[in-house]
Amino acid sequence: MSGGVELETAGAGELAGRRVVVLGLGLFGGGLGAARWALARGAHVTVTDLRSADELRAPIAELEAFAHEPASGPLHLTLGRHDEHELSAADLVVVNPAVPPSAPPLRVARAAGARVTTATAILLRAARCRVIGVTGTHGKSSTVRFLGGLLRASLDGARVVVGGNIGGSLLSEIGALGPDDVAVLELSSYQLEHLPDDLGRPLAGAVLTCLGVDHLARHGTVERYHAAKHRLFDLVAEGGFVALDETVDASAARERTTGARVDRRADDGSIRIEPDSGDVRLDGERLGTARALRAAGGFQALNLALALAAARRAGAASEALTDAVGALAPPPHRLEPLGVHAALSGGAPFEVWDNGVSTTPESTVSALESIGGDGARVLLAGGQAKGELDLGLVTRFASRAGWSVVGFGASGGELESGATGRTLPEAVERAVELLREGGVLAFSPACASFDAYANFSERAEAFRSALGQLAAPTTDDRRPSRD
Repeated sequence: MSGGVELETAGAGELAGRRVVVLGLGLFGGGLGAARWALARGAHVTVTDLRSADELRAPIAELEAFAHEPASGPLHLTLGRHDEHELSAADLVVVNPAVPPSAPPLRVARAAGARVTTATAILLRAARCRVIGVTGTHGKSSTVRFLGGLLRASLDGARVVVGGNIGGSLLSEIGALGPDDVAVLELSSYQLEHLPDDLGRPLAGAVLTCLGVDHLARHGTVERYHAAKHRLFDLVAEGGFVALDETVDASAARERTTGARVDRRADDGSIRIEPDSGDVRLDGERLGTARALRAAGGFQALNLALALAAARRAGAASEALTDAVGALAPPPHRLEPLGVHAALSGGAPFEVWDNGVSTTPESTVSALESIGGDGARVLLAGGQAKGELDLGLVTRFASRAGWSVVGFGASGGELESGATGRTLPEAVERAVELLREGGVLAFSPACASFDAYANFSERAEAFRSALGQLAAPTTDDRRPSRD
C-alpha cells in the first residue's frame, strides 16, 4: 500500500502497522469518528489535541472504550500540545477542519511525506450512495434537516442519513449505504477548503443556501471565503444538480460543473416562492407551501424552497413532497419559539424566542425581522465579536425597529453601554426586568460563543437554564407571533 489515496480507502485491518494521527479530536464527533475509523482498520492511532483531557472527557471515554475492542489497533493520546515527532512519523494525518491548512503541524507532516486528509474526504471516497452537499453562510443545518426529512418521506425503500458539519460522524455507516440510498452532508467553508484536489466529483447534487460574510479571520477576504464555498461546485458529478439562493451567482456553478442542472431561487428563477400563497414552485410545478412549515422566519421559507427543489431533482415525487412539508422542523436554536413565560417574581407574560445559532450580525437582524409581538421588545446579544463584522448592523436595526439591546460577554459593551463584563445569566436577569409589563424576548447573540462557551449550542442551553431560574412557561393561551 502506498501513502496516497489507498490509505483513505482501506478496509478492515488494512492499516495494520500504519501510523495514523488524528489532528484535533474536537467536540462534535468528527475527530472521534475518524479515530474509530482508523482503529477499526488496525492502525496505530495517535489522537492529538490542544485541549486538555478534562475538556475532552466525553469523547475520550467513548474512544478508549472502542479501542478495547479485539479488532482495534493501539491508541495513544497526546493532549495539550502537538508532538512534531509523531507528525513526522505518520503515514496518514486526518485533520480537524478547524485547523487551518497552513498550520505548522500540517507543514511538518507534509514535509515528512505524510498523506494529509479529512474525515469528510474519507467519507466521500467510501460512499457508494448518492451524496448531496449543502453549504452557505446561513441556513445550512436547517436546509440539511429539511432535505433529509423530505427525502425520507418521499423516496420509498431508500435509506436517508444526514451528517457532516451538523454534528456526529457517518464514517461507521456510510459503507452500508447502497446506490439507492442518500446521504445529505452539511459542509462548512473549513471542510470544503481542506478537501484534497484528487477527490474527483462524488456529489450527486449540491445546495448553496446563501453567500454573505463570515469567517474572515480564517479566510482573510470575502473573495477567499466565497471561493471556499464555491469549491462545492467542483465536487458535483456530471449530470448532477445544483440549487442556489438568489445571493449566489449562477455563473460560477455553470462554469465549475459539467452538464449539471442549475436552479436558482429568485423572482425570475426556476425556483420561486409565490408571495401570496407561499407555494414553492420548480419550473412552474408546485412542490408544497411554506405556510405548512413548522418553523418561524421568512428565511426558513427560503431554506425550504431550496430543499424542495433539491429533493425533486433527486427523484422525489411532487405530491409526496407537498404532503411531507408539514412534518418538517428545523434543528434547535433556529428562531425556535419557547412559548409564553412569566417572571417568578411577578409581572405580565412575555414571549420567548431562541435564535442561539446566530453568530453574525446579519443573521440576528434577519431573525428580528421575522418576530412580531406587542409591548417591549428585548434582544439578548453578545459574546466574542468577529472583528471583521459590523455589530452596528444590530444596534442600528434595533434602534429603528424598537428593540432594546441587552449585551453580555466580551462584546457586551459594544452592543449596550454599560454592559461590559456582564455574564449571560446577568443579562437574562436584566432582560426579564425590562419585560415586567410584557413583550418579547429574543436570544440571538450575533457573536461567536468562544469567550465563555465551547459552541453556540452550549451557550443556548445556558440561556435556557438562566431563563428557567427566573421565569416559567405559563398557561396563557397566547402563542409566539411573527410577521
